[in-house]
Amino acid sequence: MIYKQEALDVMEAYKRNMVHILGEDNELVKVIETCQRLVEEIEDVTDNNVGRWIPVSERLPEERDWYLGIFKEPDTGWINPLPFICDYLLGTKTKATTKEGWILRGFTDREKYIDYYFNLECVAWMPLPEPYKEEQG
Repeated sequence: MIYKQEALDVMEAYKRNMVHILGEDNELVKVIETCQRLVEEIEDVTDNNVGRWIPVSERLPEERDWYLGIFKEPDTGWINPLPFICDYLLGTKTKATTKEGWILRGFTDREKYIDYYFNLECVAWMPLPEPYKEEQG
């Protein structure tokens, strides 16, 4: 996987060479500059959604879906380092959700744990990765 800075570094080196050979006003140099701007914009979008934890203090999910969530015990302050698979109900609270409206997969349906999970606080979340697909071939 190529990362934003690597792509920008390659483009900048290529642009310098093209400026040296063709001059600053060449169309190819302008195309490279446009590509650099696009890479910065695209990376900004993906930084907000894929592969990084999003603190709840920054924002909550905008749609109901499955996520990975990191939760804290409010009475002890302990943050469980293992993520839960959870569903965010856009703040809707039910008997099986946390106070904030998260359903923790596989736990909130167990009656004896409902009070414990109801009081957990989500501190960070991220979208689930793409599901595994076997290669065809």
